[in-house]
Amino acid sequence: STEEYDDFTANQRVSENAKIYQFYWRGTESKKYMEVECLENGIITRFSTSADDLVQDKAMSDISKEDALKKAKDIFYKLNPDLKDKTVIENGNTNKQLWETRQNFVVSRVENGIEVYGDNGYIEMDMNADNILWYYINWHDYSEFPNPKDAISVEEAKKAIDDIVLRNKI
Repeated sequence: STEEYDDFTANQRVSENAKIYQFYWRGTESKKYMEVECLENGIITRFSTSADDLVQDKAMSDISKEDALKKAKDIFYKLNPDLKDKTVIENGNTNKQLWETRQNFVVSRVENGIEVYGDNGYIEMDMNADNILWYYINWHDYSEFPNPKDAISVEEAKKAIDDIVLRNKI
């Protein structure tokens, strides 16, 4: 909710031919903040909030990795419902460490069943995975993706590379 903030600013910029909108809410007395950045098409690419009132000193949460992942997906897809079939979210913490006070997740964009190189991001949540502290996704606005059925096989690709190497004596 933005009701707890009494200061608001907004900006826009163009980057790589995409309009990016930035919104920033701040509490002048509480020092709390919330920042949101989104693309012209409504995809929220950045979100961060102050974590002053969140429990951050409890390490080794009782929540399972699977439950934490489910919570991360639920919150992320609440912010970006149109990305549900276009992303894969996985645990970023391979092993829990005693000193960790946050949960991390990796977001990958997938189109036609293939991961889109460079369109990925990260989610950081509090230890109980109740709140997103920040996330960032890199998302390009491609007009279309080629049909994977038109791709050559791995063997054909290897042969083509070998031919180039032999021909150019690399």
